[in-house]
Amino acid sequence: MAQFTDKKGNSWSIVLDTNAIETVRQMVKNRDGQEVDILAIVDAGDFGTLKKDIVALIDTVYTLCLPQIQEQFDEAGFDAENQLLYEALPDWKMATKLKKSMRWFASLLDGPAIERMTTAFLEAIVDFTQGQARKDVLATMYQKEQEIDRYAAEAIRQKAAVMTVRLIEKIPSQMEQAMERELEKLEATPGG
Repeated sequence: MAQFTDKKGNSWSIVLDTNAIETVRQMVKNRDGQEVDILAIVDAGDFGTLKKDIVALIDTVYTLCLPQIQEQFDEAGFDAENQLLYEALPDWKMATKLKKSMRWFASLLDGPAIERMTTAFLEAIVDFTQGQARKDVLATMYQKEQEIDRYAAEAIRQKAAVMTVRLIEKIPSQMEQAMERELEKLEATPGG
């Protein structure tokens, strides 16, 4: 079972089964308004599809974790920090509760938590797939995608380091030029 923690340390489990996949297909749309079809993602081996649409990814994981979220949301709703969630709309229609619990869940996800959530979601996809050969291929694709992400992050860090060094190298010459201009101004003024 794939698990991740949010920024407050709450643990969430992601389990894929055919019912969960169908629920996601019915409830979640991507940024283009298309249904999110986890099986199509598995068949295409295209993990990047949801990673590029972070809102659809969060909505997908929200849907997969909905029973856990509702339980923790109900518990959290009565503590002082979250009391306003319950007081703002006293009419407990299910749609209102779902919208509020979705916002609450999303508020628990910062950058590192989204990274952990993404990893857990991809692990759940690999766990769900049928047949060892297919699992091996998906696991390899998942590992390659993680390598690409790490390579891209390292390339960005290296580029930032080079840019920083270049900037630092320019500072002394710019300071020297500014000092020379100021000295010239002082020399040019009477009594200077």
